[in-house]
Amino acid sequence: MSKQCLRNFNIPTVRLQTIVATVIIALLLYGTMFLNIDVFVEDKIISKWYALITGALGCLLTLIFQNNRKLSVDLFSFLLLLFIGYILLRGVLSNMVTIKMLLFLSFVFIYFFFKVNNISRQNVAVIIVFVCLVQAIYGILQYYMIVYTPNTFKVVGSFDNPAGFAASLVVGLPFSLSFKSSKVLKCLRLLASGVIIAAVVLSESRAGILAIILSSAIYLFSKNKNIVRYKFRYSIIGIITMLIMGVLLFFYKKNSALGRILIWENSIEMISDKPMVGHGSGSFLSKYMIYQANNFEYNPDSLLSKLADNVSHPFNEYLFLTVEYGVIGLLILVLALILIIRSTKRVSPEILSLLSVAIFSCFSYPFRYAFVMVIVAYCLSDIKTDKQFYCNLKSNLNYTLLALYILCSTLLIKDIRFEIQWGKLVKRPIYIADHTFIGKMRVLYDQWNGNPYFLYNYGALLNSLKRYNESNTTFTECIMYLNDYDVQLLLADCYLQKKEFEQAEECLILASNMCPNRFIPLYQLVHLYDKIGEKEKAYEFAKKITHKTIKVPSFKIQCIINEMKEYVDKGI
Repeated sequence: MSKQCLRNFNIPTVRLQTIVATVIIALLLYGTMFLNIDVFVEDKIISKWYALITGALGCLLTLIFQNNRKLSVDLFSFLLLLFIGYILLRGVLSNMVTIKMLLFLSFVFIYFFFKVNNISRQNVAVIIVFVCLVQAIYGILQYYMIVYTPNTFKVVGSFDNPAGFAASLVVGLPFSLSFKSSKVLKCLRLLASGVIIAAVVLSESRAGILAIILSSAIYLFSKNKNIVRYKFRYSIIGIITMLIMGVLLFFYKKNSALGRILIWENSIEMISDKPMVGHGSGSFLSKYMIYQANNFEYNPDSLLSKLADNVSHPFNEYLFLTVEYGVIGLLILVLALILIIRSTKRVSPEILSLLSVAIFSCFSYPFRYAFVMVIVAYCLSDIKTDKQFYCNLKSNLNYTLLALYILCSTLLIKDIRFEIQWGKLVKRPIYIADHTFIGKMRVLYDQWNGNPYFLYNYGALLNSLKRYNESNTTFTECIMYLNDYDVQLLLADCYLQKKEFEQAEECLILASNMCPNRFIPLYQLVHLYDKIGEKEKAYEFAKKITHKTIKVPSFKIQCIINEMKEYVDKGI
């Protein structure tokens, strides 16, 4: 067969590969933005994670069977692999949850998928903007109560809270700027941008509003060629502007902002204890509340105590990274960011999207959301440093990639099965904790996938059934992965029922220090001290309750205060 015939034969194959790649991208973006399968316990989060991992495995599969695969590897790609590799290594050493490990690997698969495939960025931009526009309209309809949402927040879209909604729209907004300048597309671009910006504003996400303001300012200034020439100077100006805007937005929701400052202080304290390599994967959930309790124990009169609550993230991705993976992890990230700035030749939509994520990450947790991870992987694939090394993916590498695909698919299926079975049990229409139900939960406990909230759920169930020894064992295991106010309160109840009063006292004091504004731990301490004959302590805590400031008024709290007033009036 002649070379010309081979060339003609190859054209349909290339087109087919392009069509397959485009379909994968569309499904990936749609799934990570909208997929909610209510059989899962955390349906609005974990459904989208599974969509990301499934889509990433599809990306890996196309890489395995794709012809003429030429991969460009530069210094940035090396730093990215080093960063992910370091996190995975630390994760293995600290028992990283399976799904979290799959998410990091998926990020790498998607990144190289975009690196290898020469897909029209204009087409990808259209898909991104369309998906974001639909999400924005959904949120606006919620705001005007045309679409019902059972969430306590007014605007959440298809997410669990406004942070995910705003983060996803903010990273997608810059791509509306990449449309060609025909009149129709220009009108569509302005319309889409306006709707998306309006939706973010209505969500009242301060991080989202700040990200839009700064990225829009950079876009407007980008027409001045000096912005690229003096990009480090403009970076400093941008940081100063962000700080000023941050201060202004601080007073918009002052109490919320003060609460975050408290969390940042405690997070820095965690970093100071293990600065280089961090506390390990999942350590924030298991250790942060202990640091918060210690803070209030040594500062009982802190004005921030009334703002304390359970905390699962420091509302800052850079702090979170440093807490869990140390200065080493942060340093690799900073080097990658510097490389991005140095390699930037123009202010592209990809750069603006990355800038939006960088800003949002200072005040929230955008990487909790799968759509953001996909967009970031896509944007990073466009980064090219000066020195490029091209390598062909040899066919004998297919076996290694196929083995990796099979391994990841097996882990994914196993994790999905666990979450589905757990979700079906806890979301039954009629909750009946019979022997069959407990038996099924016990089977899941033996097959535990690393989700700490399952341990909490199972321990609470055992406690409600008065199986205190088993509940105590479960919660003792749970605090290794999740240790907060609710866990300590239930653990204290287990000890109380087992008449192990000393351990119960420790748990109640710890719970009270974790969230000093709560009444229940102090109330239970009064009854504990009264029961064991320590009347002076009981009187002291009862008096403390009567003078305690109420954060959220309720009938239950008022009953507790009235009961404690009667206790104090009786005297010792």
